[in-house]
Amino acid sequence: MKLIQTKHRWLAPLAAVALSLAALSAVGCSGESDPVAPPPVPLSSEAGISSIALSKGTLLPGFQAGINRYNVDLGHLDVQSTTLTVTLKDSKAKLTVNGKGGQSGAAVPLALSDGANQIWIGTVAEDGVTTGSTSITINKAKTNTRVWVLDSFGGAPVQDVVLTLTDADGTVLEGNVALPAGENGSPVFALDPSKKYNIYAKGKDSSQACFANFHPVNMLDENGMADVALYCRPSQAKNYPAEAPIITNISFAPSNAANAAWKTMPNDSEYIGSAANVVGVKVTAISRCAITETYVSNAFPISVNWDAVAWIGTAINSSGAPQFSGAQMENSTPIKHNNVDYFQSTWRFTLPVQSAIFNKKHWLDVAVYDIAENRTEQRVYLTLVDSMSNATDDPNLSAVAPLLTGAQTQTYGVTQVNASGKGPGGDTADGLDPIDDYGVTGVVVLSFKTVAATPFPAVRGFEVWRSIGDDKNFKKIDTMNYATTSTGTDGAFSYNDRTQGFGLTSGTLYYKVRFFNGNPANNGYSLFSNVMTTKFLPPFTAQLSAPAHLGVSDKLWPTFKFDITNPALVVKDVTDRLRFTLYVKDIYYNVPVIKVHFRADMNVLDEKGQPKFYVLNKAGDILFEAAYDTGEVDEDDEPIMRPFVWLEGNKVVIDTDNEVFEEASYRSSLLTEQFFDWFMLPGATYEWNIFGADGGVVGSSAGGGGLDNTATNAAYLYKAYTVPSGSPAGSSSTAFTFGSTSRYSLGAPNGFFTLTIDPDAE
Repeated sequence: MKLIQTKHRWLAPLAAVALSLAALSAVGCSGESDPVAPPPVPLSSEAGISSIALSKGTLLPGFQAGINRYNVDLGHLDVQSTTLTVTLKDSKAKLTVNGKGGQSGAAVPLALSDGANQIWIGTVAEDGVTTGSTSITINKAKTNTRVWVLDSFGGAPVQDVVLTLTDADGTVLEGNVALPAGENGSPVFALDPSKKYNIYAKGKDSSQACFANFHPVNMLDENGMADVALYCRPSQAKNYPAEAPIITNISFAPSNAANAAWKTMPNDSEYIGSAANVVGVKVTAISRCAITETYVSNAFPISVNWDAVAWIGTAINSSGAPQFSGAQMENSTPIKHNNVDYFQSTWRFTLPVQSAIFNKKHWLDVAVYDIAENRTEQRVYLTLVDSMSNATDDPNLSAVAPLLTGAQTQTYGVTQVNASGKGPGGDTADGLDPIDDYGVTGVVVLSFKTVAATPFPAVRGFEVWRSIGDDKNFKKIDTMNYATTSTGTDGAFSYNDRTQGFGLTSGTLYYKVRFFNGNPANNGYSLFSNVMTTKFLPPFTAQLSAPAHLGVSDKLWPTFKFDITNPALVVKDVTDRLRFTLYVKDIYYNVPVIKVHFRADMNVLDEKGQPKFYVLNKAGDILFEAAYDTGEVDEDDEPIMRPFVWLEGNKVVIDTDNEVFEEASYRSSLLTEQFFDWFMLPGATYEWNIFGADGGVVGSSAGGGGLDNTATNAAYLYKAYTVPSGSPAGSSSTAFTFGSTSRYSLGAPNGFFTLTIDPDAE
């Protein structure tokens, strides 16, 4: 072999060396051959996904290999977040979710916002060349339905509530939805406004409630939020099936006659037609428990409310007992429904269409109760197409300046959240709209006249204008059209503003009105009225605290206490007066024992800075100061008086163990023959509240007037505002904030605490 000489050594050519090595290997230079290196393993090109899973939400379509675009159905609840778990076919592949690295089979948290949430899944195979891409769109609907569940009309929030949402056909969409009492009135469901739903509520040991054919599109406020209230009553629920009645038919006819030409509403929630065809309404309902022919716990078996006016087809007589002016057509007839035993009842009523406001959508709240107090409500909408008359020979209104004489706000706390035009439907005497996020409701009552004296011009309607915060930005909020000409009541008219949106609980509201008719002068309009102002008081709810419910007193004359749950109200100058009634009744004879009316002047303070309390008679007049003589004298030899009603922070305390309170109780006992005693007896059991027998009525005089047994509210605070300059003589701007009543209770089962006097009490 020829060598090649380098600087330091001789080298053989490379080719020759290679051949020599190969030859040596072939003959086994050392007796064994060297191992041959295996060929390299090719890198995986698998970038596929074997599964996609979500902790909340349903993948649409279900996962399939080869599909790389999905949507997610989140259902109808408020889903704030979910987790995404992607499992790769090859564990050596790499995964990214929205550009961030992830692990195959590991959950990735995803925060969700309203609207479309775009999720991108990227995969890269081991070879670094092969890739995959999958997109998921999670459409989060905005929660648009607040839910209240109360133990009575505007009562206390029900404990341990479970909600169920179904479609109109009864298919369950969401089940076992918890609504903690502390979240009562909060947004719960995200519903399609164009669809209809049934919402059910059931509390522990309570009856079941249902809002049937709930149609959000008709109940959304200006913020896109709808409200629904359900009432799960506690009484009798353990002894009967807790299953809400089913409203099976709603029919209308040109009259309320039994043999009228009844026609089932063409749509189960809306009717469009002439007022002449909806004079009568007939409701048929079935229930597992019988639907009684008399009312249960102030609840009528079947009732129909027209707009905000409660109890259409019913009346209350002078003694406070309910009467039906409607008629029962069928009373708890046994039937089979889906092979299950039910009872069927039918009632017919007359609607007030003769005085209907045309060109405006009306609503009916149909409420059904069975003997177990299971309840179902359905909202029905009526659009009357009748045209208003325009007679050109109507009186000329062009020079008429209406007189707006009164503006009064009425605030109701959670204890009155039930009835509204656009908000929760219910059975109280006033329809009220929510005005903040805490279940507070309110109404502004306006009083006005066409002219001061006769003759009163005939009008065909009026407009109401409102400005919020100043008198510069008035907007028309409503137009009221009469079917015929009207002169009002001695020229006077009234209007309840239930169109408030959220945020009106603070700040001043400005109102003005104007009338119109068919006379062409000034296009039929009068001049605008003067401007009247008012504003809402904060909400007031009252919670009984002592003696505790089911408590035992070792005193014949115990000390009673209740809380004003909003301490902002017990501040000087915020309110002028507090009114309430300490009411105690014998639990067995159901007759009053103590019924004493009190008033506190919040701006008339004693030397300790306490508002002065007074005992009132039934007419609301002051009898005497709620204080007694201690038998001691001050440095001026004046008797030292000690109040027996006072404030401890926001707690009202009534000490009954003194001769002055006994005198007040005795004098109150003379007001009615129902009183057997005017004091409590050892060993006897009583129920007590601070609302009176049936509440009390707000009188017309400043500060609230008198109390009697035909109204709904006795516990309230009151404020008188200064009217704007230029207001007509006798004008008033006032505000009431109403607390709980015996029927609308907070902190007391059925409005009362039960109290037993110890047999050895003195």
